[in-house]
Amino acid sequence: MESCASAAELGTMNSFLDEFDEKTSAAFFLLVRDVFRQPHYYGFISMEEASEVLQVYRSRIRSILERGLECNTNQPAYLAICMRYLAKTYRREQQRQELRETVLESSWYSGVQPHDTPAKTMSPAVLENLPQEDFYQTIPPAVFYNPLKTEHRRILFLLLKCACELDDAMILEASAQMGVPYAWLLCLVHRARLTMEPQRLLKNQLQEKLNSTWVDLQILESRLAADEKSGKDVARLLERLEAVRKRYYRLLERRAGMKLLLPNKEIAEILQVPKGSVDSGLYYFKIRGTKKTRRNTGKRENLAQA
Repeated sequence: MESCASAAELGTMNSFLDEFDEKTSAAFFLLVRDVFRQPHYYGFISMEEASEVLQVYRSRIRSILERGLECNTNQPAYLAICMRYLAKTYRREQQRQELRETVLESSWYSGVQPHDTPAKTMSPAVLENLPQEDFYQTIPPAVFYNPLKTEHRRILFLLLKCACELDDAMILEASAQMGVPYAWLLCLVHRARLTMEPQRLLKNQLQEKLNSTWVDLQILESRLAADEKSGKDVARLLERLEAVRKRYYRLLERRAGMKLLLPNKEIAEILQVPKGSVDSGLYYFKIRGTKKTRRNTGKRENLAQA
C-alpha cells in the first residue's frame, strides 16, 4: 500500500510542481502526502479518486493552497474542508456524466418515422459521419419538434412541465403516441429534471422534516396517554404536543404549496420555441380539463337526481 501511494504521489506531483512557486509547491507536496495517507479523511473513496481530483481541479487546488497560505490559523482544517467539497463535487460530476453517457448510448433510434427523420435539415453524408453518442446533442430540437401536430406539441409541453413526475414507461408511451424517438424525448425530460433539481432537493428536505415531526408527534401522544393514566402533571407535555402539532401542519401546508412544475420559460428554452407557444398550449389543456370536469360533474348530478 505504501509503494502504491508513493507512486501515485510522484505521478500527480510531477504534473503540478512546475506551475507553483516554491512556497506553494511545498504546501502542495504536504497536501498530496496527507491526502494519499488518509484519503477517507479528506472525503475520497480511494487514492485513485484523489489522484483524479488533483488532476481535474488543478486551478482550483492552486487557489485553495494560496488562500490556505494566507490563513494564519487552522490552515489544515481549511484545506480538509475544501478537499472534501472537491471530492463531493467530483462525484456529482461523475454521476451526471454517467447518466448522460447512459442516455446517449441508447440514443440511436432505428425506427425513426419518415416525417421525423432529420434528413430534411441535415445531409445524408453528415448523418452518416455523425458520431452516435453526439447525435441528439448536435441536431436542434426543431428537427423533431417542427413536424409534430399541434396536439402532440401540447402533449410535449405538458410532459416537460411535469417531468419530475414521469417514469420511463410513461415517456416510452408518449414517444410512441407522438411519433418521436424515445431517446430524444428522454433527453428533453432529463434536461427538465436537471433544471428542477434544486426544487426537488428542497422538497425532499421538507419531506424529511415532515417525517421527523410526525414521529415526534406520535411519541408525544404516546407519552401523554401514559402520563394521564399514571396521574402525572401533563400541562408542559400538552404545550409541547400542541407546538409540534402546529409545526406539523405548517410543514404540510408548505409541502402542498411546493409543486415540482417546470416554468414555461424553461420549457421554451429547452425546445427553443417562443414562450407564448408554451403558454397557449398549456392554457388549452387547462381549459379542456375544466370543461371535462364540468361535464363529468353534470353527469353525476343528473344520475343522482334520477
